[in-house]
Amino acid sequence: MTPEEEALVRIDKLNVKRTDLPAVNHVDYSGRIQTVQEGMNPLDHHLFEAFEGRTGCPVVSTSFDVRSEPIVGSPDDTFHYFMGTDIERLIVGNAILHKESLGAALEENDEAKYERD
Repeated sequence: MTPEEEALVRIDKLNVKRTDLPAVNHVDYSGRIQTVQEGMNPLDHHLFEAFEGRTGCPVVSTSFDVRSEPIVGSPDDTFHYFMGTDIERLIVGNAILHKESLGAALEENDEAKYERD
């Protein structure tokens, strides 16, 4: 942090961008890093390699919770959080949801309902 950012207090200090990956960076600057080995989980390993190849980012957040909300506990929670954030894709098992292709049937998109990281 810069000296000016370091001098901030409370929520102002917490709101300082500390990383390019805020979703995986905790308030205390730590992260919970997990690795995936191809031999143990080839499907996820392939997915993560493809993600890095397309984006250049070798990190994928596999946790699904929204600030000030509990971690998802049901398929219903998962879908509502997905629709209520700016997340573009959701992968659950072998299914991939693309928000932009869900169609007019889901026009009640609550995007921006949840505070962004």
